[in-house]
Amino acid sequence: MQRTKTAVDGSRRALSCALALAWLAVGCAEGLPPPAATPMVEFKGTEPFAFGMGELGCGIPQSELECKSKADFVAGEPSVMVQLKPFALDAHEVTVEQYRYCEEMGECSLPAGDNGPPGIVDVYYTNPKYNRYPVILVRWSQAVEYCKFMGKRLPTEFEWERAAGGPAKTPAEKRVFPWMSAPNQLGFQPELKDCKGANVNLKACNGGTAQTRAVMTSEDDVVTEGDSKIYDLAGNVGEYTASDYVDQLTCDASQPYTCQDCLKCLETMSLDACSSSCLNCVCGDNSTSSGKPNCYMPCKTPICAKPKAGSAPLAGWYTGKNVAAKRVVRGGSFADAPHACDGRADTRLQTVKPTDQPLLSVGFRCAKDL
Repeated sequence: MQRTKTAVDGSRRALSCALALAWLAVGCAEGLPPPAATPMVEFKGTEPFAFGMGELGCGIPQSELECKSKADFVAGEPSVMVQLKPFALDAHEVTVEQYRYCEEMGECSLPAGDNGPPGIVDVYYTNPKYNRYPVILVRWSQAVEYCKFMGKRLPTEFEWERAAGGPAKTPAEKRVFPWMSAPNQLGFQPELKDCKGANVNLKACNGGTAQTRAVMTSEDDVVTEGDSKIYDLAGNVGEYTASDYVDQLTCDASQPYTCQDCLKCLETMSLDACSSSCLNCVCGDNSTSSGKPNCYMPCKTPICAKPKAGSAPLAGWYTGKNVAAKRVVRGGSFADAPHACDGRADTRLQTVKPTDQPLLSVGFRCAKDL
């Protein structure tokens, strides 16, 4: 049942009093002090970086059940150089107490519920025990509300990947997973069993625990930019971005491509079967059935025409215009299947509509222009 504005305002006032008295020992008349601000990490350099893993992504050891079956491996995209403007990114995901403050101030709307992930049996959003845990059960549009309240915005997926994958000039230099050092190390077991002991809140890494954890507590899911650290880009919760989901984002539509069925083939058939049926594809200038200099060919299956060598870098803002139906969610979460590849720095498989029902496994962090 829809609550009236009066009822909502009353609930906010009542909860504000309870929170202030119980947690902060501050009277309602004095107002609710804001929680600690999130440190922001600055990315001042404007040098182009490699976005996407390209064909190299197919060589990363993964489970045959997930990342290398059907079309999943296409998430790596034909790699392109991307030019970003200077920006800053939150060092951690927005917390329960931070979002609740915005809601108490009347600038953010309530999450969809007070329950937490399966591994947390008590209430979550109104429980001070989880103040420093990531806020969940908020829609993409609510994340936008919060970032605006803070004078920020959601990051684009380009900014997110620059933080997670590093400033690499080639796919081979990228961090495949944010907790790895660059250049990348491909020494993982096929199913990322135990993530080589990494302290990362992905189900494959944390022993199957299905719950969030406090921000800035991961010992390994950390990247460094300059002298600053950014936490939980691989795990804890997935994160909304400002970017529209554009299928085959980095393919070069200006070049010829004669195999429109290859991706559909991968949705229903094995890689071997699709490779056989698509071997004669012509994709890209100067492409023939035997020579494919401009074809994007992960696992030897022609998918699309990739940008030519020496092409100008993409402007890393254009997918934040919100003209498509869905938005890209980046990063993995505590809820990922043991074989999932969502924790990779390049994966863009999960998408949402701005008004989709929120999830227990998705939160967000904010960014801003410098």
